[in-house]
Amino acid sequence: MKTSSLAKYAYSLFCCMILCNVTMLGFDNSLNGVQQNLKVEAEQITNNKPLAFIENKGQVFDSENKKRTDIKFLLSQKNLTTYFLSDRISFVQTTDIGMDGKRTVQRNDLVFVNSNKNATINGIDKQNTQYNFHSKGSSIQNAYGYNRVMYKNIYPKIDMVFTTQDGNLKYDIIIHPGGDLKNFLYQYEGAKNITLDKGDLIIEYDKNKVKEAVPESYVTTNYDNTEHKEKVDISYHISNNTIGFKPINYDKTKDLVIDPTLEWSTYVGAFTNGQTYTDVVNSADFDNEGNLYAVGYTRSYNFPVYSTLYTYLALDDAFIMKYSPSGALIWSCIFHGENNERALSVKTDPDLNRIYFCGFTESPNMFPIFNPAQPTLMGPRDGFIACVDDICNILWSTYWGGDSEDEANDVFVANFVVSITGYTKSPNFPTSGASADIIPKANKDAFASLFTNYGLNFYSTYLGGNAPGEAMMNEIGNGIVHIA
Repeated sequence: MKTSSLAKYAYSLFCCMILCNVTMLGFDNSLNGVQQNLKVEAEQITNNKPLAFIENKGQVFDSENKKRTDIKFLLSQKNLTTYFLSDRISFVQTTDIGMDGKRTVQRNDLVFVNSNKNATINGIDKQNTQYNFHSKGSSIQNAYGYNRVMYKNIYPKIDMVFTTQDGNLKYDIIIHPGGDLKNFLYQYEGAKNITLDKGDLIIEYDKNKVKEAVPESYVTTNYDNTEHKEKVDISYHISNNTIGFKPINYDKTKDLVIDPTLEWSTYVGAFTNGQTYTDVVNSADFDNEGNLYAVGYTRSYNFPVYSTLYTYLALDDAFIMKYSPSGALIWSCIFHGENNERALSVKTDPDLNRIYFCGFTESPNMFPIFNPAQPTLMGPRDGFIACVDDICNILWSTYWGGDSEDEANDVFVANFVVSITGYTKSPNFPTSGASADIIPKANKDAFASLFTNYGLNFYSTYLGGNAPGEAMMNEIGNGIVHIA
């Protein structure tokens, strides 16, 4: 796990060298109870955060790194991300990264047959949470989440409203007076088999399936006023893998509402590790007001191009989220690049109302770099450190590494000094300072680097002996660091 203990020791080490030129320091990098509890709490809050249909203001990219403005909203759940387009709904499940650097993804599309491609898609019941997105040369702020999404006139005189209930996606089909039930037709693209089981609709794919329960349907004088509902029985109709509803007799001067619920399931063993998820928390910290900041990575904003089961190169985005003392999500901020990035550690600075977090990135072109100490990605993977204010404006951010693989796993801040530690495989890792060790001792060394709170690096050194070292995990050996 990522903790702040090693970065704190790096800061202490620097102070020690300045005061008395001590060249030997021992430490214990075991995860302490406070830090473990912080991470557990952040995981629980993140996993239980209210679901939101997030508007796409340009932050959604596909697996070919193209902006997808045709996606209007997205809904991120624990094991499923749903994308809302004008003529379809796309459901995406992915695994974690395998040893080959790839993950398995299955995208399944619900396609509206002969629908209105110009239907208006709007959010309803706006939430207070703000969603911010940063990539190089582009910042999107104040995207909002909504409790519901409406497709207006998806067919003539027919609307759809999407919402969630008990973690499942629900939708209402509203047939207004003048609308024709037989016009509402849809398909599950790529489905291997579609059957009925006791009235439930079962759609089977290669590795998963979806069930649409028998819809609860009713007639009402006005969809927005549900006090006077008359229950009606409705059932599915399947023809050539196209799904509709059997015609019924009802009062066509009123709204007919059809209300299915979708339940996704994954076959056991379908994916490499048997689990899927979209948001992963790696570290958390509180500020003086009790707000919780959590960092990690998400794959919700990377839309797979193909509607099938396939593998593709990993595309994670780093995130930082702010929660109020009551557990409400205040804002979420994404750091996006064209490749893979993860945030691994976070620390707040109560004196300056700033938040520092670090991790790694593999993106040379799109990762958001601002007032950097190192402006370019030097190797296939570099560490990064970023500083944001309490509403997630970037104050500075920088790559940090050499021409091989580097990760910044730990951050600590005190007395206006920001320290990071991690590991490096780079023989030319950036070093600075009179007492810095500028020569690596092994093919994988720990490192410690110090910055001012404005992002100026003034000390950086390799740490460790001849065995491979990694600051976040304790050096392989006895955990004693020597600096000559």
